[in-house]
Amino acid sequence: MVPLDAETGDRLALVLARQLLAEGKPGEARKMLAILERRRPHDRDVQILIAQTEVALGDPVSAIRRLEALSDLHPDWPRPRVELALAHAAAGNIGKAKAILVAELGKNPPRDVRRNIESAIRALEDQQKFVRRFSVGVVPDSNVSGGTYNDSVEFLGLPFTLNDDAKQKEGVRGEISAGGTVRTRWVEDTRIELGADVYHSEPLSDAGTPSSSARLTLAARVRGRRGNLRLGVAVAPYYWDNELQRIESTLFTEPAYRLGRRAALVGSLVLTEGNWADAPVRDFRQWEAGVGPSFPIGDDTWLQANGIFGVRNAEDEVYSYIRRGVSANLKTVPANGWRLSLAAALIKDVYREESLVYGVTQEDLIAAANLQLVRSGFVVFGFSPSFGLGYSEVRSTIDLFDKRSFTIQLGIALPY
Repeated sequence: MVPLDAETGDRLALVLARQLLAEGKPGEARKMLAILERRRPHDRDVQILIAQTEVALGDPVSAIRRLEALSDLHPDWPRPRVELALAHAAAGNIGKAKAILVAELGKNPPRDVRRNIESAIRALEDQQKFVRRFSVGVVPDSNVSGGTYNDSVEFLGLPFTLNDDAKQKEGVRGEISAGGTVRTRWVEDTRIELGADVYHSEPLSDAGTPSSSARLTLAARVRGRRGNLRLGVAVAPYYWDNELQRIESTLFTEPAYRLGRRAALVGSLVLTEGNWADAPVRDFRQWEAGVGPSFPIGDDTWLQANGIFGVRNAEDEVYSYIRRGVSANLKTVPANGWRLSLAAALIKDVYREESLVYGVTQEDLIAAANLQLVRSGFVVFGFSPSFGLGYSEVRSTIDLFDKRSFTIQLGIALPY
């Protein structure tokens, strides 16, 4: 038998120590690594594995000190910082762990490393007790006034020219949204979530009207072997021109059932009651359901599609309708450092009664699409640049309600 040289013997010992750790024997692995550390004190692979055993042995503080020193010695190597984040997570510092990983994304790591970091971020978010949301941007809008694109409408069989106030106007608005969700475990596999979000749109040009909304949500998420179920209530006030327009109260349920290792069937049922501040005839009760598959397309892309059906019953039947439609949401990472989301919907609302003014049954065909890009590979002070495109159009049997809007959004957002 040919004796092993020292280099080969050390590498075999490292492999064996890694195997012992994988088998749940960190104590035995640590003893072997102590010998290796004396022989190879500057071997970075040995230091990484020692830190992993320290975490497994319930000593993340020692692992953190070791990995911080290793990171300082190898600033161009992302591995110690990824392991450092995992050590902070083991110590209960979820926010610190996520901040380290997000900062690492800002260094534009290789594609495979980026995937590992993103996977680690998603795993940390699942443990995080508080998840925050924030974005701010400037939005040029082709219909900032929310008016019709028609020059005239037909009323009582005669054409009437609309004044400029009723027509769409181009303009620019600023948008800001912020919020967060507090999550805590109630019982095994059940999590309680309390979320709050606020949104405001402010005209930055002569045309447009300020609008705001808020949403307070209390929900429970129950997980099982084959899927999960989210149940909750929400209250959302809406403001128009700085005055309360309406308040919507909602009960919702969102079941998901796994069809395979990566595909799922996702549904939703939403019951909403709306109360208008200055138009009680528009008060309504509505239910809306959606169901469809969620599945991967390759390694980096997910698609969720839904069929939609809903019914609104208003105090005045003129405002009651039946809704049918489809929606789709595509999320992907098309290139290193970018995150893309594309949402689209096609909905038809058929109203129950003829319009009191026009004597015509109103039918609205609504089309909407929104593209959002976030440059998560570029992170400054925890934020990334964002870019969005939006399009929406309403084609109605009553042409006063015909609308069309095209928007561009430039701003910053949280990378995750």
